[in-house]
Amino acid sequence: MTKDDGLRLRLTLLAVVAGLAFALAFPSIPLAASSVAVGVWSWRTRATKMTLPTRRLVMGFCLVTIAGGVWLGWGQLATLEAVPVLVGYVVLLLLWVRQFLRRTLGDERQILVMSGVLIVIAALESSDLLVGGCVLACTLLAVSCTIRVHVATHAQGADGGRPGRGGFGASVDAIGAHPERDLRRTIFASTIIALGLTLAIFVFFPRSPIPSRSFLGASHERESGFSEGISLREPRRIDLTDQEVMLVQWLGPDGKPAILAEPLRLRGQVLERYDPATQQWHPRDRARNLFLVTDPTSFTTLTQEPIDERFNTYTQRVTLRSAPSPVIFSAWAPIAVRGITSQVFVFDPRSATLRAMDAESAGDLPGYELRVQPAPSPETRRLLMRPSAALPRRPSFPVAAVTNHARQLLLAAGEPDPADTSLPALAAPERWERNERIAGIFERELLRSTYEYTLDLDEFTLMEGRDPIDLFLTTHRFGHCEYFASALAALCQASGVDARIVVGFVVDDQSADDGTIVVRGANAHAWVEVRTGDAHWKTFDPTPAAAAMSDAARASAWTDSFAWLTRPIEDLWRRQIARFDARAQTSLLSRGAETLREAAESIISTVVRTAVRSGSDGVFGLAAWAWIASVLVSVGVALAIAMIVVRRVRHRRLALGLSRRDRARARAAMRDGAFYVDALDALAAAGLHRPAPIPPRAFVRRIAERNEAAAHVFGTIVDRFYAVRFGARRLDASERESNAALVDALRLSLR
Repeated sequence: MTKDDGLRLRLTLLAVVAGLAFALAFPSIPLAASSVAVGVWSWRTRATKMTLPTRRLVMGFCLVTIAGGVWLGWGQLATLEAVPVLVGYVVLLLLWVRQFLRRTLGDERQILVMSGVLIVIAALESSDLLVGGCVLACTLLAVSCTIRVHVATHAQGADGGRPGRGGFGASVDAIGAHPERDLRRTIFASTIIALGLTLAIFVFFPRSPIPSRSFLGASHERESGFSEGISLREPRRIDLTDQEVMLVQWLGPDGKPAILAEPLRLRGQVLERYDPATQQWHPRDRARNLFLVTDPTSFTTLTQEPIDERFNTYTQRVTLRSAPSPVIFSAWAPIAVRGITSQVFVFDPRSATLRAMDAESAGDLPGYELRVQPAPSPETRRLLMRPSAALPRRPSFPVAAVTNHARQLLLAAGEPDPADTSLPALAAPERWERNERIAGIFERELLRSTYEYTLDLDEFTLMEGRDPIDLFLTTHRFGHCEYFASALAALCQASGVDARIVVGFVVDDQSADDGTIVVRGANAHAWVEVRTGDAHWKTFDPTPAAAAMSDAARASAWTDSFAWLTRPIEDLWRRQIARFDARAQTSLLSRGAETLREAAESIISTVVRTAVRSGSDGVFGLAAWAWIASVLVSVGVALAIAMIVVRRVRHRRLALGLSRRDRARARAAMRDGAFYVDALDALAAAGLHRPAPIPPRAFVRRIAERNEAAAHVFGTIVDRFYAVRFGARRLDASERESNAALVDALRLSLR
């Protein structure tokens, strides 16, 4: 093999790996196999001197494929996120064509550039393990290919720019006494430098967290997986993804793996209020939330009173795989929670949903366990949801067209007109029966064949003055689960029926023998819960089940058969590399600082021992020792002052719960919230230390057990602190003096 053939082989291998990375980023196994096949075929035909007719046939096939791909993807250019896919597709096919042409040095440079484009697109679109491995391999190959192309270019220029039969012109043999050895050394050193720079950039410039977008965010966007909200402002295509979101192990009451008879519904977020201005569904306020401090050694119950666990209590063990979320997914109804690490959870009793208190620390949550009752008793529901004694007010819907449509459907079904004000108000049992009956009427209407389930909403055209739910019900009559759930909830609320939307996951495939259920992004779903009791909500799913389940089944990964081998590697990749954000960077740098501190202490101790031995031997005089002592004292004082300042700033940051990202907001909050830190220091001096996981209001109740007056003053301080920390309020000089006076009053009450 000549030197030119060696460069061509490296560039062909680079093109193959770049095509693999692009194909696996979306993913497309046929496209990945085609990339490998084209690379092997092009090299083999190059070695056997492919004839001109065969070359023309291959080029014609690739050009027709390019034209067809551009024609099929032209309509998707309206989608901004589809542009990289289309560009990468065209570049990949051009790369295939280029490998079958007669390759000069300029052609090799084009292959190098096109491979780089594919690698950039793949790195921006995916953070999977296989894509990351391909990107790393391409980086190493690109260094070698770039240097060799550069050397060949200079050699060609030295030969007068006349390429030889191979296409590269002069050989590199004329450069130096040992050109190949020097070239290999240069490539090796450049590769090491490139890896070092890559590692430095990775450590000091961590990945920014991907912002969570609404399920339907921008015009004709693509989306996949779970989202906490529903926005119908702009229709958008949903792409199925086989990415594993979590692993759920379902253990029966006896602690052994169990398989459920029905599809597993994992409730994530509950949405009850529709805003016609923004065309979004929102959750209700969380004024009655409970803060739970979990201990990894035992379960923490969600109620203050014990719950009878004789009603088929199961254990739901969740291991997070990708895209960590503060939302805790649980089947109905969770009665206790336990974090794998110490964690603070927030429980909403009205919706029976859980979430991690600190959204920024959700990435540190490897998993959790829940005690769940699929069929809880009425007493358990009452303890969990704590319903009000008064009957809730009948809901209404803010879109008149939807209200009129619901009225027509009810009249056609023989139900009384909901707009008739002469009808008597229904008591609790009759009202709950009516809710279930009317929700069943609307569910059967949406499950009729006149409504079509589809993930592609490119033809869902919005109209001025028309709400998307009204368009779905009366004009378009097609959509995905969010439109079906929105329509049912809207029709119910327009008829005075208590209804809400639940977004989460639905898994039908539970074939694992050990009770482990793989939850993928394609299992994301939305359904409706209708109130059929004081503390009872019944599930209604208006989405055609067969179509939705078939779509989720198509997204199952082909790697499931050997997942036992790939999952540990993927876990390491996702947690240590793909999720390397500012928090992980802080942890890594803290460990590095601790190691450096220990090394510095060791060096200082060695220097001191050496100095003592030297002094005992009479090497240094008294003046020299005095000068060394003065320098050491000055350095020590400077370091002490710096450490005091750093510890004080860190103490305030921790007490106020501030991150290092928003420095301007952090400085303002530290200045205006200093009185709260001083109050905590005063309490600590009196022996009242606040444990980190306990919220401030819970700490006020704990103080009240020992000092009622101090608890009253500190409660006022906490209220003002919340206004500063979470209400973004800025204080003037008089307010700061008032807060300082409150701290002085707290100190007096503690004496």
